[in-house]
Amino acid sequence: MFKRKKIKLVWLTSLLILLLPNHSLAEHINSQIDSSSPETQIDSKQELVQQIKTINSNPNQIQNEDVYQDLVNKTDPTVLESYVNDLNEEIINAINEATESVTIDTNEETTFSKKIELPDNGYVIVEQSINIEGEPLDVVPLAADYFYFYNTSTFYSATVYIRHVLYSDIKLVLKTGFKVTTKGLTATYASVAGTSAWFPNTVDGSAQITDSTAYKEGYDINAQGDYKYAAIGIGGSSVFNSYHTIVSSIKLIDLKSNGATVRVSFQHLY
Repeated sequence: MFKRKKIKLVWLTSLLILLLPNHSLAEHINSQIDSSSPETQIDSKQELVQQIKTINSNPNQIQNEDVYQDLVNKTDPTVLESYVNDLNEEIINAINEATESVTIDTNEETTFSKKIELPDNGYVIVEQSINIEGEPLDVVPLAADYFYFYNTSTFYSATVYIRHVLYSDIKLVLKTGFKVTTKGLTATYASVAGTSAWFPNTVDGSAQITDSTAYKEGYDINAQGDYKYAAIGIGGSSVFNSYHTIVSSIKLIDLKSNGATVRVSFQHLY
C-alpha cells in the first residue's frame, strides 16, 4: 500500500520488527574499546546472559549509563554480536505475541497496551490508542469495524516499546490522522512525535502518508514511519544499528449517507 499504488495488503494481527545491523558488531565494538581497558572479562554467551538478566531486573541499573558502558566494554565483541542476533529474534517473537487479541480502549485519551516478557528479564510493550475529537467512545477491538460520522477528525497512534539494557527505553511511535468525508477516507497527517531512546543511545525517525485517500470500500489509507536506532559505545562510537518500519492501515469498510464504517490496524515490517 505504498507510494500511491493501491495494493490490498493482508493485515496481520501480529507485528514484525526489523532489526538489521548496519555494520559488523564485532568491528564496531573492537573500535570502541579503549586500549587501556582491562582484559575482556565476559567471553561466553552464557556469562553475558546472566549479567544482562541481573541488570534488566534492577530498575536502577537498566538505565545507568556506566553499567551499560561497562557491560559493552568488558564483553568479547563476537559474544556480544551473537547475543544481539539472538535478542533480535526474541523481540520479534515477543511483538508477535503481544499483538494477539489486542483491544483498543478509546475512552478519551486512554490506551490499550500489552506487555510481553523477554527471556533475559527485558520486555516489549505494544500500545495502541484512538482519539476522536476528545469524545469518549466504547472499547473497540483491534481491526474491528467502527462507525464514524462525516467530518470526524480521528487520530490513531501505534507504539512499540523495547525495555532492555541494550535497547533501553526505545519507543517507536507512529501517529496517523484521518477524516471521514462524503467521498470516503482522507489521511490528514503522519507523525513520529513521541519517538525516543535513552541517552546515550539515539533513535531518528520520519513519517509520511503513503496512501492519502480511500474512496472505495475495501481500500485503505496508510502512513509509514521509518526509524534508525543506534546503540552507542565509549567515545560516541556505534556498537550496532537497527532499522524499523511501522505502517498503519485505516480501511474503508462501508460508506453510508451519514458516515462510514472503518477498520484500523498496523504492522511492523522487516
